Amino acid sequence: MQGSHGRVAVALAALRAEVMVIDFSAENRRFALELAAAAEVTIDYAVCDVLKAADLSGAHDFDVLVLDSEFSIIIRILICFLRLCASLQYAAAYLF
Repeated sequence: MQGSHGRVAVALAALRAEVMVIDFSAENRRFALELAAAAEVTIDYAVCDVLKAADLSGAHDFDVLVLDSEFSIIIRILICFLRLCASLQYAAAYLF
């Protein structure tokens, strides 16, 4: 799972899921581990760039990837922008 303060990670761990959080913020890690301890669950938390997650020690297979809301909003904006660019490119090709 990508980042945040661990709220979703702790909820999933409470449902007995094995959870690994990857985020670039040490402060988020501290908060998430405190939250997990308070909820009496265990989560793994790696502080690194999610694009370098393959470099983490140990083999990791993931069944589900959860993106934090801020990150998913950026992805949605990017997708809309790319669709708009594709539409404009099509319109430009049609007009010229």
